[in-house]
Amino acid sequence: MNVFETRRLNVVAYIEEKFGGNRAAFCRATGKNPNLINLVLTDNPDYRRNIGEKLARDIEVKASLPAGWLDAPRGVGERKTATIPITYLPWAIPNAPPLKPDSCLTVPTDDPTLRIRVSGTANLIIVVQQESSMAPTIEVNDFVWVDLGIKAFNSDGVYVIRNSDGTTAIKRIQQLSRTQFQLSVDDKTYEPRAVKAKAMTKLPIVGRVICVWSCSMI
Repeated sequence: MNVFETRRLNVVAYIEEKFGGNRAAFCRATGKNPNLINLVLTDNPDYRRNIGEKLARDIEVKASLPAGWLDAPRGVGERKTATIPITYLPWAIPNAPPLKPDSCLTVPTDDPTLRIRVSGTANLIIVVQQESSMAPTIEVNDFVWVDLGIKAFNSDGVYVIRNSDGTTAIKRIQQLSRTQFQLSVDDKTYEPRAVKAKAMTKLPIVGRVICVWSCSMI
């Protein structure tokens, strides 16, 4: 990796950590032209401009970074990581224990390609899907990333809920109107269920699904 690519990746990682990936906020804080920053950070090498010596040093000054910080590859030992528990939840067993981890996965949280927006990495868990009701969106054995910090509906999306019999299920929740919600799965052989707004406030949401990793065998 040459110094220009090192600088680019370091700026991307810095913006991700300090500004949540918001380049406009970075530009406001450092006084940089947004068009220039987009050009030097683009993933397309055909249109990319290199971060030269003068620009690199100026970014470090404006961002209050040590001189030469952008030129130093961030080594594995310096990376910020999070260990995410993985569970093979027995979905269909009534009163199954709460999301008990069977193993874990360590991921770099400062990698700009891993843009996971969560209420906190400590709230993350990976659930291995065990049934097909959410196919084709979520297939059997897919890794389902769940944010356990979200315990109530906050917008249309996919959630893990606990049923009245103690079983756990992944459901798509949509708000149809101010007083009407719908719970459904992506397998259209199952009928959606209507839920009133008052009942929604009591729905036992375990967490919200934020992304899915497909684990197809090849």
